[in-house]
Amino acid sequence: NVTADIAVSNSFTVGPEVGVLKWDFGDTEVSATNLGVRANWFFSGTAFEDGWYLGPFIMYVSAKGKNIATSENANVTGTSIGSLVGYGWFWDTFNMMLGLGITSYSVDGESSTSTVDFTSFNGTSVAFEWTIGWTF
Repeated sequence: NVTADIAVSNSFTVGPEVGVLKWDFGDTEVSATNLGVRANWFFSGTAFEDGWYLGPFIMYVSAKGKNIATSENANVTGTSIGSLVGYGWFWDTFNMMLGLGITSYSVDGESSTSTVDFTSFNGTSVAFEWTIGWTF
């Protein structure tokens, strides 16, 4: 994922988040993209300084499954909302953040084939982040 943090106050940042994933599961190739908004509230009262943060987010997710042997496709779209609590380390031009939280998702299958089954699913899972970044 790529995220931009833009300070909107001394202790609060907000910005876009975009991600692309691609992996294979046996005969099925899965690709996914997400687009959303992420915010960070820094407990210390000062953004971009070492300390604890709360990072809520909301994402639109789109995924495609393809059977490599038959070229059949199936698609799903949905949303994910969640939050992380973590610690950030900030140097002059480099930063690192480590967080743990929870995400809730709702995804609806748009199509299914005889060899690729993307059905609707809803749930909650653990969210984890380890990010590195540059300050400019």
